[in-house]
Amino acid sequence: ARAQQLGGERAIVAVSRVMREVVEALELVAPHATAVLLQAEAGTSTELLARHVHACSPRKAAAFESVRCATVPG
Repeated sequence: ARAQQLGGERAIVAVSRVMREVVEALELVAPHATAVLLQAEAGTSTELLARHVHACSPRKAAAFESVRCATVPG
């Protein structure tokens, strides 16, 4: 498999086709003024992907806020 480096402040190197598709989909969403919910198992780099979306967005100059849903009471 060939590694593909994808945009953002800190580039993500995606080797698998599936991972490249995930990152490309996030880059399509990033320019829009919408919230993005990333859901995955623990330890799968969701915060890295969230930071990538933020870095590719027009809001990149604003503070990045990450919420771990497992820590929210309810």
